[in-house]
Amino acid sequence: MRRLLTIAALTLLRLATTLSRLSGEDEQARPAQSPTPTWGGKQFWSDELFFYQWRIQRNALSGHCRLLDENDRRYAWGTYDQCQAVLERIKRQQHLPRMRGKAVVVLHGLVRSRSAMDPLCRYLGERGGYQVFNLSYASTQCKIADHARSLRHVINHLDG
Repeated sequence: MRRLLTIAALTLLRLATTLSRLSGEDEQARPAQSPTPTWGGKQFWSDELFFYQWRIQRNALSGHCRLLDENDRRYAWGTYDQCQAVLERIKRQQHLPRMRGKAVVVLHGLVRSRSAMDPLCRYLGERGGYQVFNLSYASTQCKIADHARSLRHVINHLDG
């Protein structure tokens, strides 16, 4: 039953994405009127960019992106560039400084999620003084080469 619900939800997501592209709705990012919680789907999203604990993720099935805060609340969705523009606006509005210090990127294993790495991340941040980036990736949905591209993109765009 759970598998059927997942398949139905993914089919609806693909249909909605296709319809929005055909109707031209994708012209602007959809900033959330107020931050909204995500529906989960941890195995379908890969991180593309981090700024402190803000992150832009890409959906493995539809290719669209979303901007999340540290509590996994969605602030925008659309293309990568649209989500990045919303993040830049948030950085200006909140006067967020460039990141600095020593960084550690943490990766979970296959069929796991980033929450499996939370204890290690807390330890590295609190005891090691590192800026920790707990990367999420759709380990069951994409090829290793896709994960490597996402990881390279995250590392290349660590600001500071």
